[in-house]
Amino acid sequence: MIRGQILLRQIPVSPWIKQLSVSGQHILHNGNYLKLKNLTVGYTLPKDWVQKVCMQNVRVYVSGENLLTITKFKGIDPEMMSGVGYAPMRQYAFGVNVTF
Repeated sequence: MIRGQILLRQIPVSPWIKQLSVSGQHILHNGNYLKLKNLTVGYTLPKDWVQKVCMQNVRVYVSGENLLTITKFKGIDPEMMSGVGYAPMRQYAFGVNVTF
């Protein structure tokens, strides 16, 4: 009869690496999310106001990207398959479209 003893040792690693890969285990995370990727709100000035200053059309707008993410996912972004990388940048734009 052969008897053996298995010793399990924990090798000290960075907490970040330990979170990403655990040897021999498969970890599933809840990847459900609700995301507001882009939103544009605009207003076109009335024609009678615009024609007084010799213009045909004036539109003012505000736009944003990656405005909101609702999730229980513990990683950076639930859209990234590996969970490693950079978070998407939140961007804002303000503008005026003028037609003469």
